[in-house]
Amino acid sequence: MSRSPLLRVTRLDLWVDPVYDARLLEAPGVALTVAPAQGDDDLTWQALRDADVYQISAAKDELPRPFHADATLLSRCPDLIMVSSVGAGYDTIDVDACTAAGVLIVNQAGGNAASVAEMTLGLMLAVSRRIVESDRRLRQEQGFSREDLMGRDLGGRTLGIVGIGFAGTATARLARAFGMRVLATDPTCPRPRSEPEGRNRRRSTRWSARATSSPCTARAMPPHSACSTPVDFRQ
Repeated sequence: MSRSPLLRVTRLDLWVDPVYDARLLEAPGVALTVAPAQGDDDLTWQALRDADVYQISAAKDELPRPFHADATLLSRCPDLIMVSSVGAGYDTIDVDACTAAGVLIVNQAGGNAASVAEMTLGLMLAVSRRIVESDRRLRQEQGFSREDLMGRDLGGRTLGIVGIGFAGTATARLARAFGMRVLATDPTCPRPRSEPEGRNRRRSTRWSARATSSPCTARAMPPHSACSTPVDFRQ
């Protein structure tokens, strides 16, 4: 059977921004199929078997396990040439299995960095300015003064970032705009790009040792591009 001249893209019916489907449907030479994530596995497997590109969710908790891009799925999709993660992460993709099968893997590293940074600063402001607490009390209570809900400035405070990739860098830039002192470390970089020299560098190293041993440490860092664009947070 001859292959279709169209590039066949399949994704499951998990949420994506509607603009994704709109752009693919307008693109010449591209055929998009949206298959059910649950309820009709036969239909979904047929769509995946016919696919050249599998646009896959990066969220392990929402993508059914049989539809992770592993060796089993690849063996059932002989025409597949690419797996594309909808986000920066690729936890639902078996990199070794795809490499062995000759299937390309792409992700959207940095695509949502600005959104993550803005949300991070928004949550920091909500806590420091007690915005949510103020809203709740204004709706439910009487007889308190505004001084009871006095907030604090972000300016002059120190923000520690573990993982200075796209999202970490964008967060650091916004934090600096608020007048915050930013210390950052990245366990995959030989010398974290935001680490200052001299006295501040030693302080950053001590903070890094405490942060990396903390159970609350989180990483948000594209593994192959975290050191690509130096940023001086001392300015």
